[in-house]
Order: sequence, then structure tokens, then C-alpha cells
Amino acid sequence: MDIKTMIFCFCGGLAIFLFGIGFMSDGLKNIGSNTFRQILKTLTKNRVSALFVGLGITCLVQSSSATSVMVVGFVNAGLLKLTQAIAVVLGADIGTTITSWLVSVMGMGKFKISAFALPIIAVGFFIGFISKKQKVKTIGQCLLGFGFLFLGLGLMSEGMEPLKQSGYVKELFARFGADPFLGIIAGMIVTMILQSSSVTIAIIQVMALNGLLGIGPALGIILGCSIGTTITAQLAALGGTKNARTVAMSNTLFKIMGTLIFFPFLVSGGFEHLIRVLVPDSLVMVQIAAANTIFNLVTVVIFATILWRLLIKVSKLMTFGGEDEIDREAKFLDPLLLNDPPIAMQQVVFELKRMAELAKDAALNAKVAFFSKKGKKIKTVREIEDVIDNLQKSITAYLIKISSKDLNTRESLAYPVLLHCVNDLEKVGDYAENIAFYADGKNNSQLKLEYRHIVILDSMFLKLNEIFDHIIASLDKKDCNSLLELKNLDEEIGELKTKCRSSYIKRLNKQKASPQLELFVMDTSAAIKKMSDHLMNIANAVVNDLQWCKKL
Repeated sequence: MDIKTMIFCFCGGLAIFLFGIGFMSDGLKNIGSNTFRQILKTLTKNRVSALFVGLGITCLVQSSSATSVMVVGFVNAGLLKLTQAIAVVLGADIGTTITSWLVSVMGMGKFKISAFALPIIAVGFFIGFISKKQKVKTIGQCLLGFGFLFLGLGLMSEGMEPLKQSGYVKELFARFGADPFLGIIAGMIVTMILQSSSVTIAIIQVMALNGLLGIGPALGIILGCSIGTTITAQLAALGGTKNARTVAMSNTLFKIMGTLIFFPFLVSGGFEHLIRVLVPDSLVMVQIAAANTIFNLVTVVIFATILWRLLIKVSKLMTFGGEDEIDREAKFLDPLLLNDPPIAMQQVVFELKRMAELAKDAALNAKVAFFSKKGKKIKTVREIEDVIDNLQKSITAYLIKISSKDLNTRESLAYPVLLHCVNDLEKVGDYAENIAFYADGKNNSQLKLEYRHIVILDSMFLKLNEIFDHIIASLDKKDCNSLLELKNLDEEIGELKTKCRSSYIKRLNKQKASPQLELFVMDTSAAIKKMSDHLMNIANAVVNDLQWCKKL
């Protein structure tokens, strides 16, 4: 075995694999239209349908690892919720057992998931290169990322190809298989290296066919394989969102806890006795396939029903770091209420309040990002802005459906005002993202804020935060009295912006200012004022009871 080639293949494959995951997730975020999201939501609307989706995909691609990776990408992009994703992964664990049955029938299979990689990469590149439409280019990006993750997975697996024929691996199985606990460890380690439980199980099937391994020792290795294969999803979740890491963790915990459930039956010989009763000893390869299927099927049924809540709770506890994920979907826009326009419009106001709370969080995180060097806060602002954009689309679509109903004069006047309020809040999110962009530029240029910058900007952010509080309260309780204070706050923000600009010009004339830093500060102050302006538009709408009327 060429150890150097194996290491280079594995490390290079891992790098391509992780790049593909990130590239695909970015593309999915851009292409994640309401239609695509709705299709996924419909296919995985309950645990049973999600299980069958995971099972079906894995039967097609012949790899639970590939399915898990795709699911992690969907969760990273916000296209699948945590519970939906976990159910799909559980289904994938049943689907992966089909490979062992194929090996039983046809012998050692030569199917390689990486065989699809280069054609997918070629198609993705040409789609992105030839097309002039951004949406089509984004589809090309998704395919390109998808192909890269398959290519990386294939390189990691093929780099370890010599181990499949290695006498050391076969000796390891034969020696450790006699002890159930050591058999689990051996199966786990080898599968982590080979990146495929299907390959590992295929190896022990061929060994069993050649009389090197009996069904008893093979059972411990099968349980170990199930744990080892989860390493791929864990790698895919590196650097992902907390929900993505939780999905990967749930897959690992599911396999570990499933192994613990089966371990007493393994040690006592009950599991082996069951397999020998179901399948004759003359069909040892079928015995191994049956054992693999029974283990996965039973554990999936247990955890998808009795221990479902426990699995999710423990997975969340085990996923350290990060903040709770933001719910990307609209909460209040019930389609059943569309036939009652006044109530439907009130639901829109509730969703506007939620948008305002998210915009406030984006502004606060942007402030911390600009005042410090916390790159994580920049990422948080961008994630919140993605959610705000998604809510804007959902609310706008909902309002369009309301407009098709029979509206009275009051509702007809309120309809365009609500549309403007939605767009104003979306703009607020955009300006928060702009500030995060300035923070990133400032940090990359190693620029440090002066005390006078912090004083002015902090005062502007505090006043902006007050305006947010008034807007949120007004949308919640329809209290218009407090909104009369907003005019003064908005004017004070405008004065501070002017002060910031005049200070920059004076210091620039005296050649005491860093032009790049001052521009970042000025742009940030301008963004704060723009946010205030858009919030004032909402204030005017609330004061005038969502009618086109006088200005505040």
C-alpha cells in the first residue's frame, strides 16, 4: 500500500467534499424559492413520508452517506426543518441496506457513487457558463457543488481502496469479530476509514462466503459499521448551522443508542439465533444482509415512534455552541383565513411584528459586528436577512391572495399600505446587512475605531433601537400615542449623521483622518438613518390606521 497516496487522496478528497457542501448550500439558499421549499415541505410533511423520502433517495444513490450529506445541505440552506431532516436521515438508514441484498445476489458490486461526479460537474459548469439568467446559473451552481461533494466522497473512498483487499483488514475482522465489543470497534474504525458501511459489509459478506467469517462474529462488525458511517454527515456539518450539526449528531446518537439496544441480544446470542432461524446457514451472505436490515429497521421504528422526542432533545443538548436556529417560515399566514380578509390582514400585521423583531436583531448584531471583530455576528446578520427576505416573499404572496377576495373600501386602502410596510422592513434588513459588510471590510483592513466614532454611532444605534421598540409595540397593541415621540428620535439620528459627516470633512482637511475608516463610519451612519427612515414610514402607516393619510 502507498501510504502517501492514501493520505493525499483522503485529505484532498475531504477538502473537495467540504467545498462541495458549502458551494451546494450557497446555491440552494439562492434557488430556495417558495415553490421548491413547498415541494420539500409537502414531501416531508410528516415523519412517515419523510422516512420514505430518505429511503427512496438512498435506494437511488446507493449511499446513506450521500443522502445524509444532501440533507445537511438542505438544512444549511434552510429548506428543511430539523425534525423533517432527522426523519429523512432515519429513512436513509433503511434504504442503505438494499446494497447488502444486491451484493448477496450479485456478489461484490462494482457500483461507485463517484461515477456520477464528473458528469454532474460537467453539466453544472456548462449550465452556469452558458446561461445568462441568474436563476439558471444558480441551478448550475447547485449541480456543481453536488458533483464536487460526490467527487470528494469518491476520492476519500478510492484513496482507501487498497484497504479493501488488505490482508490486515481481513485479519482484523477475523480476530476482533470473535469478541462482540471488539467487533463493534473494528467495524466502526474500518467504516470511518472507508467512508461507506455498504463497502465494509460487502467485505465481510465476501469473507463469510469464503469461510473466513461466520454469522456470529459478523454481527458485531455490522453494528460497528452503522456507527462508523455517520462520520460522513459529521464532516458535512462542520461549519454548518446548529440545526445541520444537530441532524448529524442525531444520526450518530441514533446508531450508538441502537447498538446499545441490540448489544445484550448480541452478547447473549439471541440476535444470532434469530438470524439462523430466519435464514439457513448455507446462505451466509443473505444472513448478513438480513441482520443489517433487521438492525436498521427495528431501530428506526423504535426511534421514529417511542424515542423520537428523546432523540431530538439529546441531539440538541449534544450540539454545543451556536444560537438557536431562526424559524424561516411564516407563522401566522394561515390559508384557511383568506376567506375572511379582515382577520387575514390582522395575521399579516402579526407577521410584520415578527419581521420587525428580526430586523431589530439584525441591527443589534450589525452593531456588535461593527464595534468588535466578531465575524460570527456578521454571519448571523446575513442569516437573519435571508429569513426577512423569505418572509417578505411569503407575506407579499399572502397579500396578493387577499386582494383577490371581495374587499370593502377600508381593506382596499389598507392592502397597498401593508405591502409598503413589508418592503420597508425588508429594506431595514438590507441596511443591517450593509453595516455587516462594512464591519467585514473594516476588520479585514485592520482598522480600529476611535472613541469619537464609537460615541456617535452608539448614540445612533440606541435611538434606532428605541424606534424599533415603539414600532414593535405599536404593531402588537395598536398603541399610536408612543409613536409621536419617533419624529424627535429620527431628527436626532439625522443630526448625528450630519455631525459625523462634518467631523470627517474637518479632519480630512487637517489630514488627521484615515479616509478608509472614515468612509466606513460615514456609510454606517447613513445606513442607520436609512433604517430610521423606513421605520418612520411604518410609523406613519400605524398612526393613520393603515390608510393613506397625513404624515407623522
